[in-house]
Amino acid sequence: IDSTEDKDVYICDKAKWRYAELADFIGKCDSSQLEKTAKHDKKTFYCSKSGWHEMSALEIELGMCTDKNDKALAKTKSGQDYICNSPKWNTAKIADVFGFCDSTRLYEKIVFSNYEYYCYNKYWNRMSAQDSAIGFCSKANLGKIDSTNINNVKKRYYCDSTGWTSLSILEMRIGRCTSKNIGEKKKTSGDSVYVCSQK
Repeated sequence: IDSTEDKDVYICDKAKWRYAELADFIGKCDSSQLEKTAKHDKKTFYCSKSGWHEMSALEIELGMCTDKNDKALAKTKSGQDYICNSPKWNTAKIADVFGFCDSTRLYEKIVFSNYEYYCYNKYWNRMSAQDSAIGFCSKANLGKIDSTNINNVKKRYYCDSTGWTSLSILEMRIGRCTSKNIGEKKKTSGDSVYVCSQK
């Protein structure tokens, strides 16, 4: 084996120079090498039935996706989930890993590809920072008032039938104005009087 100034590599074969092939460096991909790997020129190759295959960074980390591990699940070091759909790895969907969201799993929480999700209304929903901080606004905690402090910003919320509703400072002091208390008057500590009216 020798190379020219422009880095083309040749091999002396039967008294003639020819371009060097991958097999000249790592051997032939035959039955004796099947499913084995070999390295050349900072690359990794996998011997399959169709010959040498240059492995991607994902395949090097997770291994090859073949008929033997079809539908298998794997997770990268960064936390991304994949499913083997032979002959390649595809980004996994939540249902591939955790199954479907149905009525028996209402508000069930999972962690998928580094993000939190919860089951609601037959879908896996991405949890917001608010949900993570104060929980879900469900039938069990209707009427609950809670607050978040995300990135040093404090916000107050009230749980009603529509979900978490943002509360003003005034509502925190004298309560919410809803259809149930139209006409009701409330007085603050500063003697200001407020009337609940329809907008």
